[in-house]
Amino acid sequence: MTVLVVLGLFFVSQLPAISNVGTTDPNKTEGDRPPATDSDGDKIPDVHENLFSDWINFSSPDNRAVAMKGLDRDDASDASLDIDLDGLNATEEYCWPYPAECVDPSFTRGLTGMINESGERWYLDPRVSDTDGDGLPDGFEAHMCEKLGGFDQEEKRYVCEEFDPLNASDADLDPDNDGFDVNRDGFLTVNELLTSPEEYLYGAPSNWTNEIDGLRCYAPNPESSILSDWPFISENANVTGLTNILDACARNGTDDIIDEYIWLGTNPIEEDSDRYNFDGVKHRRLFPSSGDGITDGWEIHFGLNPLNRSNALIDLDNDGWDANRDGIISMDAARSKEALALGEQLSTLEEYYVHLDDGNMVRSGMRSVELGAKEGTYTEYLLTPEATSGEISVINHDIREFYDDGSNLWIGTKLGLTVIDFESGSSIDYSLPQGHDLHDMIMLESHVVMVTEKGVWISEVNDGSLDDIVLWDYFPGRYTAGAQLVAGGSDEYVIALGYGGFGSVFQISDITVTEYSIGNGISNAMDTGNATATSIVHVDVSSGPLTLFVGTDVGLLTVETSTARDEATPNWKFYFSTEPTQVATDIEDLRVIGPEVDKNPATVNVLEADGPIGGESQILWIGTPSGLHRYDLVSGLLIHSGDYEHQGVNGETIDQANDVNSIYSTGDQLLVGSSWGL
Repeated sequence: MTVLVVLGLFFVSQLPAISNVGTTDPNKTEGDRPPATDSDGDKIPDVHENLFSDWINFSSPDNRAVAMKGLDRDDASDASLDIDLDGLNATEEYCWPYPAECVDPSFTRGLTGMINESGERWYLDPRVSDTDGDGLPDGFEAHMCEKLGGFDQEEKRYVCEEFDPLNASDADLDPDNDGFDVNRDGFLTVNELLTSPEEYLYGAPSNWTNEIDGLRCYAPNPESSILSDWPFISENANVTGLTNILDACARNGTDDIIDEYIWLGTNPIEEDSDRYNFDGVKHRRLFPSSGDGITDGWEIHFGLNPLNRSNALIDLDNDGWDANRDGIISMDAARSKEALALGEQLSTLEEYYVHLDDGNMVRSGMRSVELGAKEGTYTEYLLTPEATSGEISVINHDIREFYDDGSNLWIGTKLGLTVIDFESGSSIDYSLPQGHDLHDMIMLESHVVMVTEKGVWISEVNDGSLDDIVLWDYFPGRYTAGAQLVAGGSDEYVIALGYGGFGSVFQISDITVTEYSIGNGISNAMDTGNATATSIVHVDVSSGPLTLFVGTDVGLLTVETSTARDEATPNWKFYFSTEPTQVATDIEDLRVIGPEVDKNPATVNVLEADGPIGGESQILWIGTPSGLHRYDLVSGLLIHSGDYEHQGVNGETIDQANDVNSIYSTGDQLLVGSSWGL
């Protein structure tokens, strides 16, 4: 057998090589090129040039025609061209994430390009200045990546944690955290960030189109800076491998630029970008770019120039104080705190320090203390993105609701739910879809109901956990408040209301969820009052009928009903609207709102039913912008002030301390949360 195998191999080896060529007759060939060729010898394979061979045509925001020529496999000159003016020529874009030397035969590398989320290989497009569409041109991102140490000397390739020209996530990032916390909640939301694209484009005209106007940098002649610190651009081979950035810099839109070979926007990796000073005569360069002590986002928010340090010591709104009464408000001569204290101006920098308040920033989120404890029990809980593995955290800082089921703490936040098991030291998050901001979380015996801006979600609860969201029941609509209805039997009922007469009642059993319309009486009253629901409670009134209380943005609606689906006619306990309606204004029983709170005194922020533990409700606590109100459900009296209002500190009224947003009864005490504090 062995002999036969060996002989077989011998005979096979004598056969000619098998070819899949259709013919070897030169007169019958079609002229196709062999695979993996480089026809023009520019070291970019034909297959790559074919991929980007089509022209791209579009219009700029001001309707200028943009025509980007594609690559030509028969034209070697395009390898060195920067067609899209992004600071990278065609060879550099082909080689990315390797340098342009990747085309040299001696250069060791893998495949160029990157694998995207779809599993496809993605390359920088030589016809599009911003391949990933994040608002940052490819060359700018490559430059910033290199500046942050993103070039791996051993692998000879760029590894970009940030500023990756093939990763669009940079569009929503603020690496230097120099945005402005407009609402002072301690967090920078997406709208408050000063993102990298915003910093790159700072000062640019609204019609700026990179493929026509070039990069946002200034290079008046074919040289480069000897400096490499921001904002300067150097092409010195000792500091950079990117040598085509300056060739793509803008020639227009550079009026009043006092330096050259610089980026024109603010610095996306340093929070304070001021790079020149105006002394009243001329603009003078700052080197290195040392800033003015004020973050870029703060200056931009208040209309200041984040590139000009001189505005830090100017009192633009003339709100200083002539302390020595000599008729002159002396200037702040320097930026030191000692010099600022001597000057009588309230300069921009001093106003910024007032904003910082010595670091006494209140951060929204979840905190806890033990009742009765005076020290040692305060705990602050991190947001899930900030927490490390194993730490208890919450999904979002905007907390809307709490519920303790005896084993777990359920937390309803704007973006979803968090369930915390303190005994095991663990937490789990359940996100709501984008735009479905939570208004109310209602815990039932075996379900949780989430009332959101775009609908009602209902999920079963099993041992402190929820099903996957694909198994939740969903009912679309804009709902703004909800509550459980008092009902007998095994099924449970929840009412959810929104604006005007919109609303539903949900019957929830172990098997199904059924949606019903609300009663015409409630619907008509809400519609006539042009009201939006803000807080709802359904109570079994002591010595009285089941009553539904609907707090709205214009007053408190009451109706005696057991189902919220009947024809019962509601009444307004108090009402006030700035818009003309058919409902009469009635706010005589409300506490007079203070001048420091510019809100509707009849708006109901929160309702809390109270009574003996396990008994019927006797009191309804009402929180409004004008204060805390006690509604006696037995006598019908509505009282306020006295013990029910904040008395101030040291005899002085505290602004917004009576703007009540949350109420919780412990049975012995009432915890009141206001816009000022707890």
